[in-house]
Amino acid sequence: MAPGDYPKSVFISWSGEPSRRVARALHEAIHLVFDRIDPWMSDRDIAAGSRGAEEIHNGLNGAVAGVLIVTPENQDRPWLNYEAGALGRQVTDVDTRVVPVLVGFTSAADLRGPLATYQAVKGDRSGFLRVFTLLCLLGGIGEGRAEVKLDAAWAVLEAALGDAEATLAETTEPAPQERDEDTRKTDEMLLLLRGISHRVDRLERRGVPAESASANLERAVSRQLDADAERARLRDSIALTEDLINGIQNNLEIDHNLSAAERARQERAAANMMTALDLDKRRLNELSHGRRRVADRP
Repeated sequence: MAPGDYPKSVFISWSGEPSRRVARALHEAIHLVFDRIDPWMSDRDIAAGSRGAEEIHNGLNGAVAGVLIVTPENQDRPWLNYEAGALGRQVTDVDTRVVPVLVGFTSAADLRGPLATYQAVKGDRSGFLRVFTLLCLLGGIGEGRAEVKLDAAWAVLEAALGDAEATLAETTEPAPQERDEDTRKTDEMLLLLRGISHRVDRLERRGVPAESASANLERAVSRQLDADAERARLRDSIALTEDLINGIQNNLEIDHNLSAAERARQERAAANMMTALDLDKRRLNELSHGRRRVADRP
């Protein structure tokens, strides 16, 4: 798109219901007050019956800027990060044209992962003023008009932000499956500690000083905690890698305009990810079997 061609497409990325509410409000607000900006989001712009992944791919390719609606619960989700990465490759002036809007965060310092590399703004009036200033620049409008346009759209955004933040506040407690996972981990740790305690008792009966037995226990627990942390990291890595591989494979299937070189590059990337995925799964399996051996050892 040439510099003077209008309208300019702005991709709005979201994940999860609270994020979607704010994204839809922003979509509506832009349509309300900007003539030269064409907002795109999957919830509104994928026609019924069309192929969603292909439409999203086209929306990303046509964008000159992106706004990411980020919450504490969605910041690690693979597709939000995938869309952020795609925008980062697509648009010029990434530092100013890819903007995470933080909803439900206590502090911007709580933003982590790849999204933390972008210049995020708070999901409040001052943050959206920065977004509207960017939109004015993209639309060939003076920056001084940003405040006026935000005034006209603020009621829509403010209502959506209030709803989203209320929903996020209600869901700060762990979900049932998360509580079940915590209970499972606690039960496994108790089982492990019982096994280690029995071993220490046997050492003491054999005349090993209590100090040495205690040190053995401390080292064993420390090793197990390290293993637990690595298992958690491997599970997260496996889930993310599988999503990324699926995303690449879907893109290869639906994008018929890829050059031979780009197609080959993406196929190599998927193959490398498959190799890494296999290694992670093997390591996770080894750690899981090793844990049972330690816990069950007489």
